[in-house]
Amino acid sequence: MRHMLDVLPGAVLPDPVAESADPGAPLAPPDDDDLLRPRIEEELFRVGARGSLVGAQPTALAKHLVWTFGPVHRALPFPLQLRVELDGGRLVTVDPEVGFLHQGLEKALEQVSFRAGFEVIARASPLSPVGYQLCWALAVERLCGVAERVPKRAQLWRVAVLELARVADHLAVLAQPALAPASARLRRALAEVARDARGLVDGLARSGAFAGIGGLARPLHDDEATRIARALPRVLEVVRGVQNALTESAALDAHLEGLGRITRQEALSLSLTGPALRATGVADDLRKSEPVFAYDDLPVEAAVAHGGCARCRGRVRLEEILFGGDVALRALDRLSSAPPEIALDDGALKEPLATPAGVAAASLELASGELSVIVVSDGTDKPRRARVRGPSSALAAALPEILVGDRIDDVIPVLQGLGLTGTEVDR
Repeated sequence: MRHMLDVLPGAVLPDPVAESADPGAPLAPPDDDDLLRPRIEEELFRVGARGSLVGAQPTALAKHLVWTFGPVHRALPFPLQLRVELDGGRLVTVDPEVGFLHQGLEKALEQVSFRAGFEVIARASPLSPVGYQLCWALAVERLCGVAERVPKRAQLWRVAVLELARVADHLAVLAQPALAPASARLRRALAEVARDARGLVDGLARSGAFAGIGGLARPLHDDEATRIARALPRVLEVVRGVQNALTESAALDAHLEGLGRITRQEALSLSLTGPALRATGVADDLRKSEPVFAYDDLPVEAAVAHGGCARCRGRVRLEEILFGGDVALRALDRLSSAPPEIALDDGALKEPLATPAGVAAASLELASGELSVIVVSDGTDKPRRARVRGPSSALAAALPEILVGDRIDDVIPVLQGLGLTGTEVDR
């Protein structure tokens, strides 16, 4: 090494002794600017009504730690990026970013026929597609002017499968370890009935019967109704036992108290629906206010709680499981007296299905809230425009309000308790 330096012009070996004696440049005392992130990220726009950044203009971050996690994290329910400002482990600002799963669902619906739209719209909720398919069917039936003439038997089956899906979706949320009661026995019981309920719904969904316009696409055997009517009460009995245990011992779900709290006024201003809204004391349910299918003959009771936190949302889901299961059993019981027709015998619904020009909309109450579908037709066999808005869209937009004030450790339980579905948001 020394030989190489000797042959280089102007090369000088370092002198550790001399350099150690050199006082060097004076150190400037630290200030708040030293705590800022790199300049490209040193400003964060106001994203919530609460928090430390309350000005209308961008504000330089100081005194607080800013942390970004996601979009890929095994604890997150789907690819989601959260940029948060922390004050001693507590969230003072939350900036969510979605869009990592964007699949162009609405444009895909506009490229296929109305009947092929069932397969496309199912991608919005791959684990529970029945609600989306039935909302699509209702919108197209309204476009064709036949929604009120769908046979009673098909309407009863639609109500039954919607309520079964509600039971299964609620149980899938409640059975997650971060939300389950603080009792190993109750956690195991919820996990078991969650699998049983999902099996009941998946059996109906795989039949393809609910991908039909004007009724059922294919008949469902009476044995299927009998099988569900025998299995569902066992699921409801376990849920009723869990609910009674929580009533007798509040400590079983005390770990959720106060997490993700949101007020009634905030929930209404953010257009929240479903359990997130009803947990604030608002008895809003499309099954009661705008009944479709056979809901007008099968009264539904809205589950309501007061408090607006994760614990209240969990209690609402438990109650809705019992209410929804009761509605499903009543719908199945009425099948025996319903006429045998399962679909309209209307020439206007034959292939190729060319709907009249116009606009139609449909909304259904799903497990996490309201689903809306708007279809615009120009008289051909394909939609000119299709718009889909699931309940997770409003929930994701409300995360700044819901999460601010909680600790960083509480983010995952709150997100899981909301029942967010990534493909609903990034449609």
